[in-house]
Amino acid sequence: MHDPKFSRVVPLMLAAALAGCTVGPNFTRPAAILPPVWRAAAAAQPPSDTRWWRSFGDPVLDLA
Repeated sequence: MHDPKFSRVVPLMLAAALAGCTVGPNFTRPAAILPPVWRAAAAAQPPSDTRWWRSFGDPVLDLA
């Protein structure tokens, strides 16, 4: 049988849980404090081998 308390409490709990996931309209993302090593890594060049799947040595991967 249906418990009337259960059918009233569940939507309220769901609404409270979803309200806890929101941020306000004046939210600003905090500035990231990165070590100098990570700042230098952001300027690194991308790898020259854009066909990374060839490193697996499987000719089937080249068929696509």
